[in-house]
Amino acid sequence: MLWKKMLATLALAPALCLCAGASVSEIRQNFFEQTANLPATAIMAGPTGEDGSYLIAIYESSTSVAIPTLRWIDENGVAQAQTASCARLCQLLAFIRVQAGTQATVETSGYSGPASYSLYVSGLGFWRTGTQRQAGLREATGIAVTDKLIYTAAASISGLLVAYVESSQGQQSVTWWDEDGQRTAAIPFGSPLVTPIRVAGGTSVRVFDVTQTKTHVWYGLILFGAPAPGSGPFTDYEYNMLNWTNASYPNFETVFTNGANPATVLVATNFAEQSNSGSVEEAFNLVGVGAVNPSPCPNGLLAGTAGSPVGCVLPFTVLPNTSMQVRTINQKGSPWGHSPTYSAEVDALQF
Repeated sequence: MLWKKMLATLALAPALCLCAGASVSEIRQNFFEQTANLPATAIMAGPTGEDGSYLIAIYESSTSVAIPTLRWIDENGVAQAQTASCARLCQLLAFIRVQAGTQATVETSGYSGPASYSLYVSGLGFWRTGTQRQAGLREATGIAVTDKLIYTAAASISGLLVAYVESSQGQQSVTWWDEDGQRTAAIPFGSPLVTPIRVAGGTSVRVFDVTQTKTHVWYGLILFGAPAPGSGPFTDYEYNMLNWTNASYPNFETVFTNGANPATVLVATNFAEQSNSGSVEEAFNLVGVGAVNPSPCPNGLLAGTAGSPVGCVLPFTVLPNTSMQVRTINQKGSPWGHSPTYSAEVDALQF
């Protein structure tokens, strides 16, 4: 019989326990005016002592394409890679788990000139304990209706834009200007936008609706200034299920408990089995995300026996006085019991 395990439920449930906020660090590496393929280059100091979780955003500003690839060694010692999509812009967003003592790298391929290109790598590190290193980060959040200027850059800066619409009416979009001109991305209803951007100095980011339906658009813009130690604008909650060999069902694991007001968070998840020769696969489901979409990640993402990770990065609203919780379930046969060794990481960054 083929068994599957399901990271089945990221639920909004009655409050159970309060989990303390963890710490956040910033990653920023800029590769300006490149005129050849970039060899594999470390983008940060690797984690020491324990594995590290990182949200990595890569953006290329160019009229001459060089395709970026991110590489890392995951918590199971398996080499992983993700290549940017360059159909419209060269952009990449990945939530990765990096093995202690190793470094994630970026490289480019396919450059044919003659124009130069610039590559911008930004990101966040999530830590269970430790001092905050997010003093260089800034945020801009709010609600846009029809047309709103949400940020103006005094100097060029990289960002991660998060946005979702509350109605299927209208045609909502966001526009920004990088060093090579104007860029635009749609914000479809039911499919939140999470995208790296680059904002050239003296230009702005704007959310607009060409149909002027007055539909509300929630936006959150993370801005990556010069990294510095100290506190910043974000609270991070995380829950790691490391090297588990049983489903948690019927028990829920609590990531964090919200207070009296709705909280909008950016959730990043990573889920993988250790490589094995068996037939037990694990499937990933994510549900219960309040106002954004009840199931924004595709159901049944398989983390197979080869050890390849699966995951999702998305925003959602946690209702007042509720807990964000997660559990794993054997998909066939008994919903609980023994499984191949797996790990699941959930990080929630509160705006």
